Order: sequence, then C-alpha cells, then structure tokens
Amino acid sequence: MLVIFRNNWFISHNILLGMTACVLFFKMHSYSSVNITLRENFLNNGSKVTKEPTVYPNNVTLMNFMQYMVLPTLVYQTNYKLVKRRRVSYLLIKTVLFAFAFVKGYQIVTKYIMAYVREYKQGTITFFELYLREMIPLPILILLLIVMIFDFFCTFVAELTGYPDHQFYEDYWNATTMSEFLSKMNCILPNFFRYHIVYKLIQYNMNLERARIVAFAFSTLVLELLFVFVFKTMKPYMSLVILVNYPMYRYFKLFKDQYKGNLLFLMLYATLSPLVICLYIHEFLVNSPDAIV
Repeated sequence: MLVIFRNNWFISHNILLGMTACVLFFKMHSYSSVNITLRENFLNNGSKVTKEPTVYPNNVTLMNFMQYMVLPTLVYQTNYKLVKRRRVSYLLIKTVLFAFAFVKGYQIVTKYIMAYVREYKQGTITFFELYLREMIPLPILILLLIVMIFDFFCTFVAELTGYPDHQFYEDYWNATTMSEFLSKMNCILPNFFRYHIVYKLIQYNMNLERARIVAFAFSTLVLELLFVFVFKTMKPYMSLVILVNYPMYRYFKLFKDQYKGNLLFLMLYATLSPLVICLYIHEFLVNSPDAIV
C-alpha cells in the first residue's frame, strides 16, 4: 500500500495493486487465525499427532499454504475436498467471456471516462459537466467489473483448481438496498467477515445484531482505506454514502423484494455511484497533479 501511495501511477494501477494487497492481507489473517485456533484446541485437548494430512499440525506445510493462496476464497480450511475433474469447455468459455468483457471495459475507460477526466484536468469542462458525462459509463463499468471478477475470473480459477463452490455472487441485480447489493454482488468478502468477525464477537457474548454492525463498520473502514491509497485523499465520500444508507435500511425494507424498491435502488445507484467516483477523481487530481491520466 505504501508503494501505491508514494508513486504517481495511473488510477487503474492503484486499484489493481490495492485490491491485490487487501486479498493477500485477508488470506494471511485467515490462515494465521485458523491455525492459532487449531493449535489452542490441540494443546488444550491433549490431542496426539496423527498421520492425517488435513489434521493439525500436519496441515501446516508449504504445499497446503500455496494451495490455499490460489483458491478463490478468503477463509482458510484444512481440507476443501477439491474435485479432480476439469471441464475444458467451461474454462474456454470463461476465458473468451473475460477477454471480451476486458476489451469492452478498456474501451469504456479510454473513450468515455478518461477522455472526460483529461478535459476536466485541463479545465475545459466543469465538475458538474464531468458528473453528467460519467453518469452512464461509470455505473456500467462497475457492473462490468463485478461480472468480470466474480462471474468470469473467480469461476475460472475455481474450475482450474478444483474448488467445489462456484457461487461467488447472488442476485444483486434484484437488490433494494446498498447493503443488500454489496453483500450479494460478492459472496467471498461477506464470508470472511461472517467467520472472522461476526462469529468471533458472538463467542465473546456479543449479540448477533451488534456483531453485524461491527462487521459492517469494519468493512466500510477497509473500503475507505483502499480508496485513501488509490485516490490519495482522506475525504470519506464512500463511507458517508454507505453510513447514510444504513439508517435508511428500515425505510427501504418496506420495498424489499418489490420492483418499486429495486427501481428506487437502481436510480440511487445510477446517480450516487458516478458522483462519489467523480469526487474521488477530483481529489486525486488535486493531490496528484503530476499523475499520469
């Protein structure tokens, strides 16, 4: 993260390296936390060392660690029951779809996003004009990235490594609240927070609702920290949008599983997401005037 912060790289480079750093951090935390728990249980129960490779301490090997690092999951287990069969046609289809989506995403970024950002940096358009021009391409790009990562890339890696669970997202297009959208578009990160934060806090006698609030606050903090390093600003625009949405959850709950609620959320998504990103782009250009755009 410090490498990103100290260099005037392109925004896309910062996002890629920042997401990679977060994934590695979560994986390392899960690996160490689970093995610490296994060690405590092993010592407290007076267990004997067996020859089973998936039982502690036999699971603490380089091969086991490397296997976990390449699997599309953030929660460590000693045994994932990997399947041996690989569907070559499935891998080819995901590769072609990912390549097609990547080309389209590149076209959107270069032709409809960065072109307007350069004009804004040169002072030829105002911030409001930048926001209006980005209202269509930015939401489309976000949805395209979600499909690329969780539908094409993660499923490709799961099939290639034999990981049995291919459900990396749910019906986020039917979401009626921001929290529902964030939890359904990505099943990997919520599983991490559920296992390493919610369940841990419940063990310390915290009720489920408060544990979820703490997990929600921590996830918001992580997202904001990522934005700090990517856009090099401390302005909590994303956090404010998420936190304002949280008290409105009861109001949106009236429209849960209804097309009215889904339509209302899509309207908010189409207006707020480009606004937040444009604000971060503005701060990035102010704080890093020499950055490559």
